[in-house]
Formats: sequence, C-alpha cells, structure tokens
Amino acid sequence: MLGFLKRDGNSSEDRAEIIEYLAKVRPLAEAAEREFAAWMAAVVHEPGADPPRANSPRLAIEADPEGRHASIYLWHVGDPARDFVECEPTKPTRAYYEAFSLCLEARAAAADGFRSAAEGIGARDPAPQIAQANRKLAEADHEHARATAAMAALEARAG
Repeated sequence: MLGFLKRDGNSSEDRAEIIEYLAKVRPLAEAAEREFAAWMAAVVHEPGADPPRANSPRLAIEADPEGRHASIYLWHVGDPARDFVECEPTKPTRAYYEAFSLCLEARAAAADGFRSAAEGIGARDPAPQIAQANRKLAEADHEHARATAAMAALEARAG
C-alpha cells in the first residue's frame, strides 16, 4: 500500500554515494591492476603461447626463479591495496568492494606463495606451492570477474 515510499535503489543519494566512492577507489584499483599486469607479463607461462595470454595465466618458476617479480608486485601493490580496503563502502558499492578486495587478497596470496616456492628451491620441491599459487590466481580471476560486473552495475546506476 505504501509502495511509493520505498526507494527504487537508484535515488539521487545513492548515485552521489556511488560517484563519491568511485572517485576515491578507482585510482587505487587502477594502480593495483597496473601492478598485477606488470607481474603477469613478467612471470606467466603457457605452453605454446608466445606471448602468454592474459586470461587463464599460469605461473612458471622458470620465468622468475628467485621470486623477485612476485616480491616487487607485493611491494608495489601494498599501498593501493591497503588504501582500497580502508575505503569504507556504502551499501550500493558493497558488492564491488567485496569482490575486488577478495581479488586483491587472492592475488597477494598467489604472489606470496610463488615467492615462497622460489625461495625454497633446492630445499623442497616448488611444484605444490606453484600449483597453489595458480589456484589462487584462478580464484582471483573469478573475483575479478565479479568485481568487473559489479563495477559495470555501479557505473550504470551512477549514470
């Protein structure tokens, strides 16, 4: 009966919150994306692919036997990732925030696992850690797809 009082989820207040939030986090997300792309360009190996494709990346210890690129990625992405996570989402931006935060977390776990595998060469077989790092990258890809879809929805709502 009082349906006219319900918010349609696309009020001017929601649009303003979305625009303000995206103005804060978009540069942070873009910086994190650049760092990830640089890391992937340095260490991804796919049999038969030259150069490696961006989708379905596979880390290979041969491309970074000392784990330096993974360490550099973690160092460079630390500040933008931390700042992104510290930006409190509003209700309309929560899905994007959650998905991109989980993406950043999975990417960091992949880089850390890769670095650890490289540091342990000679003392232990790096294959299990590399496999786990690749699983984390697949998880990050899934969360990144969710974040991309949530971003598109936010941009549509923001007008």
